[in-house]
Amino acid sequence: MHTSISIGPFENKYGSHFERLNRIWLEGYGLFEDIDAIVLSDPEKHILEPGGEIIFAFVGDKVAGTVALVPMQNGEWELTKLSVDPAFHGMGIGKAIMLHMHQLAKEKGLEKIILYSQTTLKAAINLYRKLGYYEVPVDQLKYARCDIKMEIPLSNTFSKDMLEVWKKRFSEGPDLLENTLSKIPKEIYNWQGPDGKWTIQQNLIHLADSEANSYIRLRRGLAESGKAVLGYDQDAWASSLFYEKQSAEDAIQLFRLLRKMSSALIENIPEECWTQNSIMHSENGQMSLYDWLRTYAHHNHAGQIIRVYNLWSSLQ
Repeated sequence: MHTSISIGPFENKYGSHFERLNRIWLEGYGLFEDIDAIVLSDPEKHILEPGGEIIFAFVGDKVAGTVALVPMQNGEWELTKLSVDPAFHGMGIGKAIMLHMHQLAKEKGLEKIILYSQTTLKAAINLYRKLGYYEVPVDQLKYARCDIKMEIPLSNTFSKDMLEVWKKRFSEGPDLLENTLSKIPKEIYNWQGPDGKWTIQQNLIHLADSEANSYIRLRRGLAESGKAVLGYDQDAWASSLFYEKQSAEDAIQLFRLLRKMSSALIENIPEECWTQNSIMHSENGQMSLYDWLRTYAHHNHAGQIIRVYNLWSSLQ
C-alpha cells in the first residue's frame, strides 16, 4: 500500500518536533554538541531569522522528518539538521524533503548548497551521493563531529564556466592523489582502522577499478549515445578481488593513465554533445556526458585517504 508523503513549512507548533527528530540521531550516534543545543532550542532565531528555511515531512498527520537550510557567514548556504523518524525509515522521506529543499534553494537563486557530515553515517552519505552531492576539500569545519564536506550545484543547465571548472578538477585528480600520498608511509596502506572503513590500499585499487568503468562510460556515451552501462557493487569488489594483495603503485599509474586519456578526449568533445549524448546507468538512470563529468571530476579519494591517515596518526 502506497503511503502519501506531504511537505510543509515550519510552524511554531512543530518546533518541538524539530528538536525531537534531531536529538534522536545526534544522541543515538553520540554526536550531540553544544552548538546543536543552541540551534535546536530556538530554530526560529538561528535558522529562520537569518533567512533560512525549515521544512517537515508528514505521513498522514504524523511529523516524519525535517531538514533545514541556513546561510553561513562566508556566503555559502548549508543544508543541515536532516532527520527522519526511525518509525518511517525506508519510505524515501529523506530524499523527498531534500529534493523539496533543493527546489526552495533554487527559488532563492542559489547556485549550490553545501553540507557537513560524518562518514560513519553511511546511509546518509549514500543518499547524498545518489542525489548528486560530491566531496570537496574540507575547510574549517563547523562541527567537531564532521569529517566530510559535500556540495551540489543546483542547476542542471549546461554552463561553460562549470564545464571548464570540472574539466580542470578531473585532470588534476592524479596529482592531488599523489600529493596526498607523499605524506603517508606506504607501510600503513593496508592498516585497517577500528571503524572498519576501507584501508588506503583498498581506496587506491578502487580508484583504478572505478576509473576503468569511467573510461568505458565516457566512450560509450560519446560513440554509442543512449546505450546501457552497468553499475557495480564497490564493496563486493573491494572484499572479493583481493585488493589487499594488488599493487598500489600499478593502481596509481593506471588511474593516472586512464584519467590522462579521458582528459585528452574531453577536450575534443563538441559543446552540444555534453548535453545531447548520454548513457543509461543501471542505477542512476539517464546521465548526460555533463552529468558524467560532474560525477567523476571530484573522484580521487584524497579525502578518504587523509581520514584513514589521520585516524592512524591519532592512535599512535
